[in-house]
Amino acid sequence: MEIREDGQSVLKMRIFIVLLINLIAGIIVGSFVQWNISLQFVLLGLVGILIVLAGIRNRGSGLFLRGKILIIILFISSMLVMSLQMPKQHELEIKDGNFVAEVISIPMHTKKQIRCLMQVKSASDGKIEHDINLRVLGVFWKDSAENLDLHISDKVQVTGKLKAMPPAYNPHQFDYSKYMRNKAVYYSLEGQVSKMNLYANGSVWNFLRITKGWQQQFVHKFSNYIKDKNALNMASAIVLGYRTNFPSELTKIFSGTGTIHVLSISGMHIGVVFGFLMFCLGFMHRLPKGHVMQLIVILLLVWIYSSIAGFAAPVLRAAIMITLISFGRLQNKFIFSTNILAATAFFILLFDPHMLFDIGFQLSFTAVLGITLFYPLLSEWLPKTNSFFMPVQKAILVCISAQILTTPLTLYYFHQFPVYFLIANLFIAIPSTLLVWAGGVLMISPIEDVNNGLGVFMEYTLKYSVAVLSWIETWPFAIIKNTFMNLVLVAGSYLTLLLILSAAYHRMKSYIIIGLIGLLFIIVYALFQRVHDMRYIGLHIYNVQKNIAFSYIQKGEILVFADKDSLDDKSLQYSISGDLDHYADKANQRFVSLKDIQHSPIYIGIDPKVQVQVGEVESHGFQIP
Repeated sequence: MEIREDGQSVLKMRIFIVLLINLIAGIIVGSFVQWNISLQFVLLGLVGILIVLAGIRNRGSGLFLRGKILIIILFISSMLVMSLQMPKQHELEIKDGNFVAEVISIPMHTKKQIRCLMQVKSASDGKIEHDINLRVLGVFWKDSAENLDLHISDKVQVTGKLKAMPPAYNPHQFDYSKYMRNKAVYYSLEGQVSKMNLYANGSVWNFLRITKGWQQQFVHKFSNYIKDKNALNMASAIVLGYRTNFPSELTKIFSGTGTIHVLSISGMHIGVVFGFLMFCLGFMHRLPKGHVMQLIVILLLVWIYSSIAGFAAPVLRAAIMITLISFGRLQNKFIFSTNILAATAFFILLFDPHMLFDIGFQLSFTAVLGITLFYPLLSEWLPKTNSFFMPVQKAILVCISAQILTTPLTLYYFHQFPVYFLIANLFIAIPSTLLVWAGGVLMISPIEDVNNGLGVFMEYTLKYSVAVLSWIETWPFAIIKNTFMNLVLVAGSYLTLLLILSAAYHRMKSYIIIGLIGLLFIIVYALFQRVHDMRYIGLHIYNVQKNIAFSYIQKGEILVFADKDSLDDKSLQYSISGDLDHYADKANQRFVSLKDIQHSPIYIGIDPKVQVQVGEVESHGFQIP
């Protein structure tokens, strides 16, 4: 993108931006509509009428009206696409019986379960059989020593039950049902492994099965040369996008330093691979039409690598953008970054509308949009340095530009802000780049000595990187925690940033003043909400299924009572930790196990005037305002 001397908006070439906005609007509206067959037919009829109107040639403003009609058609069509991905009533008539389903994701094995995404093809209750097409989460309990070996595209016959995804029962609890709905999964199919039979082996030529097989083969190869388990997990995640049973302590370190994006293949990784391939295949320029051949080979390898990584949202975004930009440059066409970004998002959402609600999709596109919009401004405002420091300055500005637009979403989803994100990202940039290069060579190298050397290099690089990031995490005020934002604040933040951005490009001081006032209001409102939460007093009783858990909250301190051994119990962490963190820091959360007080009551209180008796239905001086 270029800064133009006339100060025109960066949205000058906006065809895909307009299309994307309408597509997103239709997807959002369609996700909230209560669909039925009558409404679908009405909208289909309306689309047909609009298509006829768009085909009629009018004089004067005909072209303008035709454009508006096409936009409305796109809006309604995106709503209809969302309706087609939601469960149909006839697909839910049989909820307990025999089902035939196809495996569409790599099965995850735990001690007690096998879990995978499945596409249910038919359902029967012994009397009636329906052909259906319903995506579900398969959850199968290991009730015997039998262990069914499943692969992508295998079809199984299972006796089980279709169950609606249970909602989050506790305040501020992670809503797994909403998370799965955003992946077009509304039901789970639950059963026992002993009641599963392999109905038909999947095709060995299934593309997804082939690429996932390659991924697992490469992970196995990595395990032969990287001996440290944590280093192996990180290498598999960074190079191959393979994250299974990833250690929570490592996730915490990368999350706390703002470098969590390194642990999943993102646009940065695809860019590194693209640059590495450009360097390795530079000799092809000497051949006739060599630059075309080089580009075709590189893009083919980039897409193969993206498929091995599982086509996650950031990977798809980077692969499509690189493809579009590469062909544009090949034809000496002007590349307009914002429009290219919008076109990439448009094509992805056209293929999978539910991708809009994917956190990775949102963070990836807002990060690149931030770089596209804010980097030119920041580089223009800052004085130029000498050529030696120019790469460092560029890296700093890129990191800040990406962080500007991702911060509201980060605070909304993760409730924390890493203060030293800039230092951590500048540090991890070089090791992560070297790891992708080394991992890429290790994937294809047949030479044992080279593989051993690469394995040792990757292992020590990862250990060193984690040690430095752990040290950064211990710095004073390294993480601003419990920064809870709602959707209103997120929308207000982006509106404020839009005003500031418009003012900067149009040189309008009034917009800057309005934007800064809006930003100040958001900060004051967020602080007011935080103070309100820290002064809260109340008793919370939680739904933790068969267990008991409740808490007494008083002005930033919490007493938690549960029939578990500690707050580190996984079920408590999942069910109530979000609510506890909302009102108090970890250091101010005290735990009392109900197992220790079953026989004799004890009195516990935060305030000396407030005593809570646990063990009998009785309280002394205990009042909830």
